[in-house]
Amino acid sequence: MAGAQTYEPEADLAELAEHPDNPRAGDDDAVAESIDINGFYGAIIAQLSSRRILAGHTRRRNLLAAGATTGPVLWLDVDDRAARRILLADNRTAELAAWIPGKLADVLAAMGADIEGSGFTEADLAIAVAQAGDAAGQSRDYNPGRVGSVLVIHAPVELVAEFHALDGPDDAARLGRLLGLAREVPA
Repeated sequence: MAGAQTYEPEADLAELAEHPDNPRAGDDDAVAESIDINGFYGAIIAQLSSRRILAGHTRRRNLLAAGATTGPVLWLDVDDRAARRILLADNRTAELAAWIPGKLADVLAAMGADIEGSGFTEADLAIAVAQAGDAAGQSRDYNPGRVGSVLVIHAPVELVAEFHALDGPDDAARLGRLLGLAREVPA
């Protein structure tokens, strides 16, 4: 454990201070949308002695902006050196995590148009599906230099399977053939 930990479900948010060494700027709008859609979950993590936030700066700002005066805080009884390591580790370890393209595509696709509040957009869904490859196992590596506009179409699984069965090395070529484009679409 990182020192003694005490959970306070209704801590006074005014007692908390932004950590002066926080090297990350949270996306207030994305977190606000998540809170609006999903409700507030989790807790703000703060150092007991200094009352400085170690994780949850953006959550606190959003709670205050919504008019809240209290919120859940997990107080850590750690020294300043450990507090800085936790501040950095919380941000960095999340950044080091990698998405598993097939699983991400499956989860986003299962949600369909109901991805509001997830932090993902329909364009993100299209890219995740392209990264995962199609059901036939064709490689569809995402190349940001090659991706143009993203077209997201919600269609029954059977129709998508028929589309993938059409002649062509990739979706762009198959779509080009369906639209009667005379030129080959670059791979």
